[in-house]
Amino acid sequence: MSTVRCDSCGGEYGLGEWPWCPHGTAGTNWADAPIEPYFDEHISTEGEWITSRGQRRALMAKNGLDYKHKKQPRPGSTIFFDMGRR
Repeated sequence: MSTVRCDSCGGEYGLGEWPWCPHGTAGTNWADAPIEPYFDEHISTEGEWITSRGQRRALMAKNGLDYKHKKQPRPGSTIFFDMGRR
């Protein structure tokens, strides 16, 4: 297997590995990867510092929150066409 030397850090990486520093496999689980910490005041009654997507997902499940916005139809928004009339 051929490897390539990184210009930035001098480390070697091969086929299927992340070509940017830090190197590793491309199969990293991004759902639980650390993210830049932020304070979410709406995730609980006191608010929480969020440091990973996994932590956010667990807190939302604990507090009965749903991540995705469910689209609600508005009254009068559906248009019916009478295809029989021309």
